[in-house]
Amino acid sequence: DLLRQLDIIDTNALDKHLTIVGAGAIGSFTALSICKMGYTGIIEVFDDDTVEAHNIPNQFYREIDATLHVQKVLALSEICHEFTGRFIAGHAERIHTIPGHTHAAILAVDDMDTRIELYKSATNTLRWLLDARMGAEVMRIYTIDMQDAGNKKLYEENLYSTAEAVQLPCTARATIYCANVVAGLLTAQLARVLMGKQHESEMVMDLVNMQMLTRKVEERLTV
Repeated sequence: DLLRQLDIIDTNALDKHLTIVGAGAIGSFTALSICKMGYTGIIEVFDDDTVEAHNIPNQFYREIDATLHVQKVLALSEICHEFTGRFIAGHAERIHTIPGHTHAAILAVDDMDTRIELYKSATNTLRWLLDARMGAEVMRIYTIDMQDAGNKKLYEENLYSTAEAVQLPCTARATIYCANVVAGLLTAQLARVLMGKQHESEMVMDLVNMQMLTRKVEERLTV
């Protein structure tokens, strides 16, 4: 029953084909949030990884999934259906191109080289690219209109190789609260662009000091 959000979210607009690449901290919580929002379009999630014990504190999986080393997308599909009644299409594979039938894609991957590869693979059928990056307590989200040259230039200026990225120690890469904040903002951004509302093309937030460091607002009103 979506009664509590009827005056905020038009689920009739949430009927586009969505692809999520990555089912880790960001991807798992985002998939669940989007399902709970009442998304009516097809949701595909791609990830070739299995659930491990170190995933439990910051990803939306169960201990039994780690014990059995279940494929993340299979566990996530089961969890989303259990919590929302909604099915997602989970693909236990690593992809190098965004499927051509995708209207909106969410990149929730671990490295910059993969982001560059996926961005370059996008065809003219992809309308929206949402890219979320997280490092412990700092997050960055891009919401890019692929038909807007200025939006694409902004994104391209913020692409760099994995070798150039800040290398965090394995014990300081992810927190549950940062993953939840990112998932909530990604879900809100997706809803806004599909409903033709104002959105932020770039957001950078520091959760250590609870500050929004960067916010670029777009007023594109067509989906």
